Amino acid sequence: MCSPEGERSTHSFYSPTFEDHMVMLTTCVIYGNQLLSAYLISSDKSCTHLSVEAFDGTPIGSHLQALEKEYQKILSV
Repeated sequence: MCSPEGERSTHSFYSPTFEDHMVMLTTCVIYGNQLLSAYLISSDKSCTHLSVEAFDGTPIGSHLQALEKEYQKILSV
């Protein structure tokens, strides 16, 4: 991550929920930081790289919740 002042840093974050990770990355951008790379590491140690362009500072929590509800609805049919 690169701060508004141009300082580069590395951060890690743990949460059992995917949504928390997405919100944290979005929050970093809202505060003026530039994401240089982002990835998730699962419990089996597999790595999923995320597109940093997707994090533009627009809050996504409500969108993820709506997507989860639709997914659950489809599974219950």
